[in-house]
Amino acid sequence: EIDTPGGVLSSALKISKYIKGLPVPTVAWVNNEAYSAGIMLSAACDEIVMSPASSTGDCAPVALGANLAPTERAKALSPVLEEFRDSARSNGYDYAMFHAMCVLGVELYLVEKDDGSGERRLVNQVDYDVMVNGKSTAEVKPQAAPPATSTTTPSLPGAVTAPPVVGTVPVDVGAPSLTVTDAERGRWVGVEVLPSGDKTPGGMVHDGTTLLTLNQTRALDIGLSKATVGTQQAILQQYQAANIAALPVTWSEGVAAVLTSWWMRAILVVVFLLGAYIELQAPGISVPGVVSILALVALIGAPFVIGLAEFWHILLF
Repeated sequence: EIDTPGGVLSSALKISKYIKGLPVPTVAWVNNEAYSAGIMLSAACDEIVMSPASSTGDCAPVALGANLAPTERAKALSPVLEEFRDSARSNGYDYAMFHAMCVLGVELYLVEKDDGSGERRLVNQVDYDVMVNGKSTAEVKPQAAPPATSTTTPSLPGAVTAPPVVGTVPVDVGAPSLTVTDAERGRWVGVEVLPSGDKTPGGMVHDGTTLLTLNQTRALDIGLSKATVGTQQAILQQYQAANIAALPVTWSEGVAAVLTSWWMRAILVVVFLLGAYIELQAPGISVPGVVSILALVALIGAPFVIGLAEFWHILLF
């Protein structure tokens, strides 16, 4: 059950790999929101279902309080995209959808094969030119990026830098997201109307001006979500399962998360030092000494409980 605005990239990558290694079927139930790291973990599961009025997507890496330089952004983005690529391959998703969640400028189209088979794929603008317009990959491949074409809006805090473009294809998305044979070139058409009734002229689902974000209806339309369910009982019925093993956040995990946050640890350090100083100034077992000891226990105990410290660390301290 996932309800999160996101989290630390390194942790998300570890959890994603852990999920994909589980020996039992896994379902991500997006119960409210799964943004950023949340969609990475959801995509790692065998299937995704979403509750009513839920949403997901928007997974570009960010640095709090700073703008990532191009090299640093590419370094942070590379493992994210590779993890999504692996999840897409493992769980039957089209990679272009996740690419559009991470990178500005990725347009997303829903296309259907014109042979009556009903086969549908989610593709980017380069795939679309090949599959629908019949162009060759060489014809749509962009050339070198022109200098200084990025723009910002200084008046907006945290303004996003637009990607360099050549014509209409951003240079960082100018590659096919899937392999198309010559026999399939020009044999696909854009899906004009989604199952929900929403119209998508030419098959365009997302125009690339923002990072892809989906509500439960659009996610179901394009195949990211398998069903819209509001309760665990509905999930049982959806999968005809005898039981579901949910992994909720326990109260102890919540307490440990607070105690290991940087701001709480800063407070505990101050309380520990202040209590110890007062106790040394007025010797004897008293309130300052007890408070200092409790702060010390919280400082070294919380990391131990959640696996960030080992027993020998505590002994050494």
